[in-house]
Amino acid sequence: MVTQRAGYGRWVEALLDELEGDAGRSRIMQLFVGALSPVAPAIRPALGEAFGMPVGSRVTDKMATALRRLAFDAVFDTNFSADLTILEEGHELLERLRGAFRGGACKEPLSMFSSCCPAWIQFAEQMASDILPNLSTCKSPQQMLGAMIKTN
Repeated sequence: MVTQRAGYGRWVEALLDELEGDAGRSRIMQLFVGALSPVAPAIRPALGEAFGMPVGSRVTDKMATALRRLAFDAVFDTNFSADLTILEEGHELLERLRGAFRGGACKEPLSMFSSCCPAWIQFAEQMASDILPNLSTCKSPQQMLGAMIKTN
């Protein structure tokens, strides 16, 4: 069953096993109607390594093709939204610095931590609440990508 093996990082193998025969393929295709796949940067080298490709091999096109063959309607690269997050965080830091150097009262601390990683934010909320004012208010790359997909 797909869900039993998916927890072990073998969801693609499980889906391919389920695709045997037209009935299985049709059942799987129905699961992904309107499905979108965001792809994190670390996936590419991991896939290349998993398939025995030389280090540095480009697997982006192969990965997107495989996801489309698995019936995903669109594949989005999180690298783009990560760049947007960096730009937004840079803008936020500049605003904090401008506020401090213009003699105005800076409402936020000048040391600023990235908000790129949802796990990092969760850690800060649960274990280090004293640094919460130092966190950027920007969305994570995953959240930015989700917002872009939803609005387009």
